[in-house]
Amino acid sequence: MTTPKTRFNPGDPVVILDSQHRYCGQTTVDAVRARTVTTANGQVWALDGGWWSGGRNWNFPFIVLPAEGRGQHVIGEKWTHV
Repeated sequence: MTTPKTRFNPGDPVVILDSQHRYCGQTTVDAVRARTVTTANGQVWALDGGWWSGGRNWNFPFIVLPAEGRGQHVIGEKWTHV
């Protein structure tokens, strides 16, 4: 069993979703100011965010997932992102 990722570090690959769980792209973390939530399956994800590499500031709120966690996850209800 792996330890849930409770925060992100600079350089970590992440997937960005908007508040409607739509895929916004994949990037790497530059700096993050984040809250975390624990899902029904015990995984911890960050909600809301900060600045991302490339100088883009995504609209708030958004959902940040570890890039290696792409697939089906539980956040309130089951949903799938690409």
